Amino acid sequence: MSKIVIASDFHIKYSGNEADKVQYDTVCTFIKSLLGNCDVLILNGDIFDLWIEWQTVIIKDFFNFLKIISELIDNGVRVIYVSGNHDFWFGNFLSDTLGVELYQDYFSGTIDNKRFYITHGDLHTVNDTRYHIYRKIVRSFIVKLIVKTFHPTISLWLGKKLSRTSRKRPNTSKLKQRQEQGMIDFAEKLLDDYDIIAMGHTHQPKLIPLKKGYYINSGDWINHFSYVSIEGDKVELLYFNKDN
Repeated sequence: MSKIVIASDFHIKYSGNEADKVQYDTVCTFIKSLLGNCDVLILNGDIFDLWIEWQTVIIKDFFNFLKIISELIDNGVRVIYVSGNHDFWFGNFLSDTLGVELYQDYFSGTIDNKRFYITHGDLHTVNDTRYHIYRKIVRSFIVKLIVKTFHPTISLWLGKKLSRTSRKRPNTSKLKQRQEQGMIDFAEKLLDDYDIIAMGHTHQPKLIPLKKGYYINSGDWINHFSYVSIEGDKVELLYFNKDN
């Protein structure tokens, strides 16, 4: 029986402030705590607030997190990473150097006889046409080429601007609820073929039993420090406290 952990929306920042560094330390403590306590780790998008890599360069601020992920993989943990709306400009570093399984839009597969559909969720919000247009543009080959052509310092500055543009979109509590309802509706349609539909994106932790399975939102690591643990038939939404 495998122990599966699903987490999303760490939003690890490049060159963050003191509060960001404390949050980053908490994330790293959590990931390290999975060593010997997890068989499959699913990172469901927006793990980094900004991810850019070049042919020979990665962002040094992320080194400690990446080192721990590498340690998990070296010890037999399967790590699955689905991109979010902030971390999608993947090259081959995570997959070829670390051994992470990368998926751009979703992961679909069977683990321990349970059928999983894992997606960040930003593709399935409703009343969010402006974002969906923005998503297509910012993920285009031309934008990616422009950002990666410049010196890393300039590219990271441009990337930060794009990240802030995404974050500053008007998003009231009522609008968030409507958007997530689109995600739940999408999950209900899939549950004939899957047992567990897991998303993130809205930063609102949820574990909803549906007719034939579960809709799970793993929440975030800005306000909730929440994650999902699945072991056999036990499906839990948990909250991490590094002092415990």
